[in-house]
Amino acid sequence: MTENKKRGRPPKNTKTNAVKETETKEFPKKKIKEQRNLNELIEVKCIVHGGLYYVTSEGFEVVWPNYGDINYLEYKELMHMAGKAKRFFIEPWIIMEQDILEDLRVAHHYKKMIDYENIDAIFKKSTEELKKVLPSLPDGTKRLIADRATSMIKEGKLDSLKTIEVLQTELKVDLI
Repeated sequence: MTENKKRGRPPKNTKTNAVKETETKEFPKKKIKEQRNLNELIEVKCIVHGGLYYVTSEGFEVVWPNYGDINYLEYKELMHMAGKAKRFFIEPWIIMEQDILEDLRVAHHYKKMIDYENIDAIFKKSTEELKKVLPSLPDGTKRLIADRATSMIKEGKLDSLKTIEVLQTELKVDLI
């Protein structure tokens, strides 16, 4: 009888010709996020004073007349906005739910956000806190704070000269 010889090179470990069993690892299953419906209506809130205007990809006009006004846009339109009109998110001029911002991949523009619902709370901060917070804010938010400060000064609700001075210095505007 002839021995069964395998062709090719002999195994490197010449001491044993036994085949080593390899360990099998089970990898955790990757969670696949369900794709959002492109026609889903998303609540979009304006966060600028003086209103906002947008022309959709289909040529329709969307108008937010005042700060805090809400319009509903289809998700596919927000995708178009994120691609072609990024300034709406960079400044930011609009706000919506966090998961939608993440799906649109624009959430990083909102990291240094302030509470837009309670914008007046920023004027209650100390001058040191204002000096830390204001420089890192996006330009659209700085304009919003400046506009709100101007109206509060006119209403007599903001009268701290130190706060006004810091706001003028950090925002690079004349409030009085």
